[in-house]
Amino acid sequence: MSLVKIFEQYPNPTNQTVRSYLADRLVKVSPTKVRNDQKALKSFFNFLEDQGLWLDNPVKGMKLLRVAKVIREA
Repeated sequence: MSLVKIFEQYPNPTNQTVRSYLADRLVKVSPTKVRNDQKALKSFFNFLEDQGLWLDNPVKGMKLLRVAKVIREA
């Protein structure tokens, strides 16, 4: 899971470190996987911010990665 990986690399993630992490992941895995990781990070940090547990949300204002739609034939 991306949450465990990012906290292993960056115990106190900032906007810049999250962007760096996602850019590194983009080299290793598909853009769809990176977008899913980004969604998980945004949900997690937004939840923590809403609960008052994390004051400086590192993903606040970060736009989701655009991914080409794949149409599969039946």
